[in-house]
Amino acid sequence: FESTPGGHVLVAREGAPAPGTAGAVYVGNKTGHNVAYQLAKINRNGTVVFYSQLAGGDVIAGVNDFAYFTGTPGAVSMLLRQGDTVLPGPVKAAGLGAVIQLDNNGRVLYTLPLTGPGVTSSNDDSLWIYTPGSGSQLLAREGDPAPGTAGAAFLNSSVGGSGFPGVSPTSLTRSGRYEFTTGLTGGDVSPGINDRALYAASVGGGVTMIARS
Repeated sequence: FESTPGGHVLVAREGAPAPGTAGAVYVGNKTGHNVAYQLAKINRNGTVVFYSQLAGGDVIAGVNDFAYFTGTPGAVSMLLRQGDTVLPGPVKAAGLGAVIQLDNNGRVLYTLPLTGPGVTSSNDDSLWIYTPGSGSQLLAREGDPAPGTAGAAFLNSSVGGSGFPGVSPTSLTRSGRYEFTTGLTGGDVSPGINDRALYAASVGGGVTMIARS
């Protein structure tokens, strides 16, 4: 539900048709992958973003049975579905990320694991921004050159380090500014000395290093 001083409005209900699918319905809880993490958000203008598992219709278990949805009550649409092609290759969404954030313009910052041709443990994590009416744009990907370093790259926790991207539950501001932490590898990195960093950026702008270990 979406609650306001004027009352409560139903946003989504288990068993109801899931927008953007061919006959699938919402199932399970709508807040996150598990009860330990909250993925449902609302902004000042009443736009929501939430997660749901799917069942029935065109659902293939383990392939496309999870999705993110966003919009306002009565006008909700699918943002992203597990198994969607997101980059050439085709590179697909291997699942859904651990964090989604929403700003006052309805833009959604989210993390995404990747799978497909050319995807390895060195480049399978990524950070994206969704803009209503324009779709999603890749902001940063594990293995990309790390600004502010001499030849280092973003690092995934499966390789060692702090993980990429490290996005807290408050990483996106109301006006589209965001931050993330990352491990670093290669180039001028000395493991255990300067292999972690904090970055900040604005939607549509470049990424700037704020601090480095």
